[in-house]
Amino acid sequence: MTHHPTHREAQAAAEVGKTAVRRSVAIGMCVLFVLLLVSLFGWELLHRRADGMRGGTYLLDATQGLVRSVGHFPSQVASGGLWEGLGQSNHELKTQLTVLESGLKMEAPWRLPLLTPMNRGLSGVLGASNANVYMGKEDWLFYGPALRHVLGRSVVTASPDAMEVLLAFQETLAARGIALVIVPIPSKVSLYPDRLSGRVQADVVPRNQGYTAWMEAYRAAGGVAFDPTPALMEARAAGAAYLRRDSHWTPQGVDYSAKALADLLEERVDFSENARRIYRHGKPETVAYPGDLATMLYPGEASGTPMDEVVIAPVEDGDGVPWEPERGSEVLLLGDSFTNIYSQAALGWGTGAGFAEQLSLHLQRPVDRIAQNDHGAYAARHRLQASVAQGEDLLAHTRVVVYEFAVRELSWGDWKPNRHMVPAAGNVAPRAPDGAMTVSGHVVARSLPPAPRSVPYKDCLISVLLEPESGDGEKILFYAHGMVDHQWTAATNWRVGDRITVSLTPWADVPHDLESLNRMDLEGEALHDRTPWWYPEGGKVVTLIDPDTPPPVSEVMNHRESLSALITRKEEAGEMVISGQAEWLYFVPALRSLSVGEFWGAAAPAVSRARNAQWADPLPAIIDFHQQLVTANITLLLVPVPTKAAVYPEHLGAPLAEGVEALAGSQGAHRRVLEVLRESGVSVVDLQPLFESLPDNTLAYCKTDTHWSPAGAALAAREVARVIRELPGVALPERERFRRQDETLNIQGDLAVLAGRTEAAETLPFGRVGREEGGQLVPVMPDRDSPILLIGDSHNLVFHAGGDMHATEGGLPDLLALELGMAVDLVAVRGSGATTPRINLARRGDQLAGKNVVIWCFSAREFTESVTGWRTIPVIP
Repeated sequence: MTHHPTHREAQAAAEVGKTAVRRSVAIGMCVLFVLLLVSLFGWELLHRRADGMRGGTYLLDATQGLVRSVGHFPSQVASGGLWEGLGQSNHELKTQLTVLESGLKMEAPWRLPLLTPMNRGLSGVLGASNANVYMGKEDWLFYGPALRHVLGRSVVTASPDAMEVLLAFQETLAARGIALVIVPIPSKVSLYPDRLSGRVQADVVPRNQGYTAWMEAYRAAGGVAFDPTPALMEARAAGAAYLRRDSHWTPQGVDYSAKALADLLEERVDFSENARRIYRHGKPETVAYPGDLATMLYPGEASGTPMDEVVIAPVEDGDGVPWEPERGSEVLLLGDSFTNIYSQAALGWGTGAGFAEQLSLHLQRPVDRIAQNDHGAYAARHRLQASVAQGEDLLAHTRVVVYEFAVRELSWGDWKPNRHMVPAAGNVAPRAPDGAMTVSGHVVARSLPPAPRSVPYKDCLISVLLEPESGDGEKILFYAHGMVDHQWTAATNWRVGDRITVSLTPWADVPHDLESLNRMDLEGEALHDRTPWWYPEGGKVVTLIDPDTPPPVSEVMNHRESLSALITRKEEAGEMVISGQAEWLYFVPALRSLSVGEFWGAAAPAVSRARNAQWADPLPAIIDFHQQLVTANITLLLVPVPTKAAVYPEHLGAPLAEGVEALAGSQGAHRRVLEVLRESGVSVVDLQPLFESLPDNTLAYCKTDTHWSPAGAALAAREVARVIRELPGVALPERERFRRQDETLNIQGDLAVLAGRTEAAETLPFGRVGREEGGQLVPVMPDRDSPILLIGDSHNLVFHAGGDMHATEGGLPDLLALELGMAVDLVAVRGSGATTPRINLARRGDQLAGKNVVIWCFSAREFTESVTGWRTIPVIP
């Protein structure tokens, strides 16, 4: 049956069925799109290494990863069949897309410069939101996880463990005659739905669909719960219950809720009359802050975000002394950031007027407090249980535990079970001895803080487990600053296996505001039994060393720690060059490669810059390439070029030079890995002792460039040629006579350019190599048919390729030809010499036919700094 379009269908087809775009508009849009892509690549190139100095861009690396994952599909189908190949290819593609997305979110240099104005434009013009912050009416902001809790699936099914854990906690406390009262703080949207949508009335209180049923079941099981919603509604009617641009309640909301809770406690708890105290409000204070949600939404210019103001009333005792939590009180408050706000300075809203303070005021009784920002489902509860297990019975005189947590924890919280039963009164383990200590050891485990500005809290502590070098082998658990004011500290650079020296103080002696900071604890039940320590220098370590104004050596607690601190500060500032003495310049990534410690095996993913963790370890790729060559009767000669700082640490200036010298010595990781490779059968040339043996008037490196000097390259060529001549079974053709012509060379080093010292010039002794023909010196060109193949990075191109490589006819390929009496084949790239040269070899398709020796020469920093990593490449299938 033939369908005849109706009049409306014909009209629709005529009006929207065809879209006409002028050719000029189409070309203009295409050009604009291409320019945008190119500009992003260019922007990133300004922030990353280029031409042998700063590697490729993140976008390029990620795009190459995607292309490779698609390119693997035919081989995966050939080896495992269509369906298995599809599955493998899809998994690899998803992994690469995740890596790309993660990098664009956290590492792309345009993230902050673009994110803030884009968010400001989208939110201001379109009212658009993002995953963490939702835009409401009249500039109100709402926390994404809290909103999704209200709109999401029932808490009865979302968090079935919460009720079981809370009832078990109540039973444990009841065994000691202590009551438990839980206080779930409702989400802002429950109190202000009309500020999110104009279609909702102000007196409606939206909740999670299962919250009422959950609360009824909890109370039916004997649990006691205080719902502050009615008190908060009163606070809203009297002024405001929640902050406009922050995720927390107002001082008024805190005060109304604390009063209602105090009334409930007075009814249910048999308090001691002699425990009463006099508390009162002190002088009101006005506090201004943008709000945590505004800071998250506009991370690049939080300081320019409009301020909101509140008036807080700090609590003091009858003598006018500011309120403090009191150990041994009959009331113990466990809480999260809703307890800490107006009490912890790090949250930005002042001190002395938080939930514990107001509860104490309305009870006219002292209150003890354990509160930690974030992780309300377990953090404070586990800290209580850990303190008891460590010998401090905080419950000895407690009559009621008030457990406050954000209600969203019922949807998203990690309701870990009670790891430790609270001991009976009097059954308390002895405490560890007091006093500070300094200890050296190796990092066994450490946690990491969240990504800066990804959470509402600007400060965070991390946990470190240290195995001392001396003593009874008992591991030490300590805390340190991991993030301060939305910036990671150098303590986050510690890796498992690193040797560090730290001065620690007892955790029991730290100020209360530190106890309440967001903290990333290590997993493991046994860790909660340990008495923790505190590393007070953790937040300052980023500024321990400054080459311009170096501190005394006594302040440098550990060489690797101090070098990591300097590198962190330089990288955060976007600086890639460190200025030494007498015009010496050093490359920051090269120094970082010395600071990370062991970088192979299990330690590799934690310290490598490789985008893909499976390519972080250099040893599998090197050994695989060696074994491929062995099957073809070809010898691999590995020539890692030591970093400039490893050979000339003294020009960094004290005390940095002392630390670098120790890290670059015979026990340094760059030297030890050579022995590991030799044990695997790889022939290795260690150039560092040779460079260090040069007389003072002959420099192995350029002062203002990342590369070796012509003298350094000549010494390397002589040593490599000597080793090749001594290799068994390697027959070289008859020598050809070449000549070297000495002269001087003026260069502008790549480090000088990076540092903006465009006027700096360096004069170097230089020699050109060539054949004598008709009185002229003719360059020795690389020979594809040569039995000697040289591969690697820009150390093989400097003084050979011209242009940004400074000169021609005097680089390593030319100098090897002079020493060996024959031209060599060359496959070298600007950038990382780790993987790309072997890819280029594989693309040749000749399986290295006719080669006797492959010289793999690359900067030693590439062991850890190659963003493309160390892939195994089938050069000889």
